[in-house]
Amino acid sequence: IKQSSPQAKTVLMSGFGTYEMAKLGMLEMGASFYLAKPFRLADIVRIVSWAGASAPQLNARSGDTTISSAREHILIVDDDSIVSESVSLGLQSYGYATTRVFDGKQAMSAIRRTGFDAILLDLMMPGISGLEIMLWMQKERRMTDVFILSAISDDATARHATEPGAKGYFLKP
Repeated sequence: IKQSSPQAKTVLMSGFGTYEMAKLGMLEMGASFYLAKPFRLADIVRIVSWAGASAPQLNARSGDTTISSAREHILIVDDDSIVSESVSLGLQSYGYATTRVFDGKQAMSAIRRTGFDAILLDLMMPGISGLEIMLWMQKERRMTDVFILSAISDDATARHATEPGAKGYFLKP
């Protein structure tokens, strides 16, 4: 499909897929989205709506993806490009504008210059961690809602991460 129609939006679906398969499909095979089975009809409707919508504008210099007609703007901070792209596409299918950054330094810069409605923040990143970003936001009195995205599933980490003010803790993938 990608050879004959490079601009086509494709959805990779699997009932036996793993995170690694999704990553391979999106990075090397060019899939636009990954959907794990079983899924709800509403998931398919959202993806079809997204695929039929006007293509998102990509800022090649920074990697930011935005849709200008969205009402709320969400910052996605994750060093895993597959996770951030999947989350971004999912949010865009609901009409949100998204900006993606891949480390703590980029996140702090983006937060300084843009008023986001919410931030989805990975905890474990090279350099500046998600927890350090939240502590910096408290010190700077930046009152944006933060939601943690993490592969760490223990309760103590979730409690520790939400103490500085995170509104929620989501387990990935």
